[in-house]
Amino acid sequence: MSSAGTDDYMSFQVQRPDTLPGAALDALLASGWYRMRQTMFTCRYLLGSHGLHTAIWTRLPLARHTFRSSLRKHMRKVERNYRVRVRPFELTAEHEELYTRYRAHVGGERSDSLAGVLYDEGESSDRFDSWEVVIEDKLGHTVAYSVFDRGQFALQSILGVYDPDYVRDSLGFATLLFEVRWGQREGLRHHYSGYVVPGVSAFDYKTRVGELEAWNPDTGIWRPLVTRDPTTLPAQRMQSSLRELVDRLADHGVSAQLRCHPPYRLVQAQRLLDWSVGLPLVVDCGALRGRRQRVIVTHDPVQGRYQIDACRPNRDLSELLAGDSVPKQGPPPEWRLLVRVRRLGELASVDETAARVIEHIRT
Repeated sequence: MSSAGTDDYMSFQVQRPDTLPGAALDALLASGWYRMRQTMFTCRYLLGSHGLHTAIWTRLPLARHTFRSSLRKHMRKVERNYRVRVRPFELTAEHEELYTRYRAHVGGERSDSLAGVLYDEGESSDRFDSWEVVIEDKLGHTVAYSVFDRGQFALQSILGVYDPDYVRDSLGFATLLFEVRWGQREGLRHHYSGYVVPGVSAFDYKTRVGELEAWNPDTGIWRPLVTRDPTTLPAQRMQSSLRELVDRLADHGVSAQLRCHPPYRLVQAQRLLDWSVGLPLVVDCGALRGRRQRVIVTHDPVQGRYQIDACRPNRDLSELLAGDSVPKQGPPPEWRLLVRVRRLGELASVDETAARVIEHIRT
């Protein structure tokens, strides 16, 4: 790959295999990948209403896992009052009806239908070996369910749905616990429940299950989640480095603007990094001296370097990316595709970066 394409190439990728046998699913899960409808994807960053965060992919080792007494008590209570079953998944109208009620209750950025969560548009076939935990009341009505996929030695949890009328019984969380127990009884090795985001409480339920491991894409190693320092994660390092550059330029009378950059996911997914900027935060430093191009600075926290590019703002993608959320506060979004004309520098020092930027924007 050319030097123009050195932006964090691994930060968002998608695979759509024709078939996905259990061993292949296990291998992807063990490398920080996860299901998105009928594809598998991985990402390093999350840019949404909560701001920019690092996605920390997690898993629960099943062989040595023991449920805490409070969790065992919760499971026993659910089994006393409800019927719990685990079976192969088949999408029904009852699933969709309960999902609709659940979605209206919890809100947030969710698909309009369960089919939209599990399948690509116009498809209903499943390349995954999908199962479900079903919780029924004494009349046989489904009041909660979860969908998970089985691999050869692992399972991935896709979503849990519950009847809002039974919210006090924490049935959605219970389905996750029953998935774990089923995986243990089947002799599986790991339970994957996707990523967690430090500081965002919506993901805390995953950490309640047990002692999770976290994937480090830079080392390719799983380590206990508790050993990850949230202040040193890539998203935090990227933000602090770019804010430091903005402050340094301001000291020299240059009004640069930090912006979030929602098109980065499209650039990553479509493999456009050789000619377009593909990171979630950019600093717009103003016009390149004597030209209509903009001087754009990004920061790769993995390599620890600033990239300075002359870019031509291209198509406005706000309508195309209308479903993608952006931070409600903080940096304004830059919706235009930033086409790289040429690289102006790649530096580790913030002072040297500021000096190079000033060199290119001032007459």
